[in-house]
Amino acid sequence: MKNILIKESPEGNIYLSFEAIKSIVNESVLSSVGVYKKDPNFFDKIFKNENVKIDTNKNKLILDIPIKIIYGNNIPNTCTEVQNTISYNLSIFLGIKNIVVNILVDGLVMDDDLEKIARKREQQDKKDKFIF
Repeated sequence: MKNILIKESPEGNIYLSFEAIKSIVNESVLSSVGVYKKDPNFFDKIFKNENVKIDTNKNKLILDIPIKIIYGNNIPNTCTEVQNTISYNLSIFLGIKNIVVNILVDGLVMDDDLEKIARKREQQDKKDKFIF
């Protein structure tokens, strides 16, 4: 993976490694409410080469982030929060200003607590049907 040039100066250039970008995106997504984080392949999917693009001609960082959202959360609001968090953190911590964050919602996931509630409701509904 290429490095991204973040500053040119007479003293020399400053480049940012893919790993530095990865760690900030990682923490940004983990801090976002409503994103399902228990998927074992979550970060592998994000950091495949085709999901992180660096346009060196325009010094632009383009991220395509696939996420799963926990059922019950507002999808557009959750995606916007993820985009804003990633952009803000890359800007503040790494000095990257020209960022495009594309979000792909590749699934909705029932949270463990919601699954338990749904199962209890199903069981109660079954009991209610057989009461005369």
